[in-house]
Amino acid sequence: MPRPRLLCVDDDSGIRELYHALFSSHGYEVVCAETPGQALTELRSQTAPFVAVISDYEMPGMNGLQLAAIVKRSHPGLPFILISGSPRDLAEASAMVDATMEKGCGIRELVDGVETVLAARVPVVTARSGYLSLGSALAGAASLAFLLSRLWP
Repeated sequence: MPRPRLLCVDDDSGIRELYHALFSSHGYEVVCAETPGQALTELRSQTAPFVAVISDYEMPGMNGLQLAAIVKRSHPGLPFILISGSPRDLAEASAMVDATMEKGCGIRELVDGVETVLAARVPVVTARSGYLSLGSALAGAASLAFLLSRLWP
């Protein structure tokens, strides 16, 4: 079974290396892009679909929020997580992206944030199958139960 693919976008090579090591160790296939332009190229030429995009906010040429707007137009169901050191940037972006996280958050918080966003994805009935598999239905129900338990303890 193929590993879920994450697209991580950051102009800092150290952060890209961290993402690669961290998420690879948690079972993800990680593709890193140095610029938003490279990220868009990866999305267009992907050999397998990505399960989420994780992007820095402040990058030269195009910021993460601008990248999110383009990604959401071309891949509306693809979760987008924006990371910034500025609370103002995060507040501005919260309506456009699936999650925001502060730069410098803990490693566990970063992994948990990604997994929570992915768990919140609701399985969709496809025109081809006409129904959900039992596994997809159970995964959706488990995800919903998990999220509800976090919201209403």
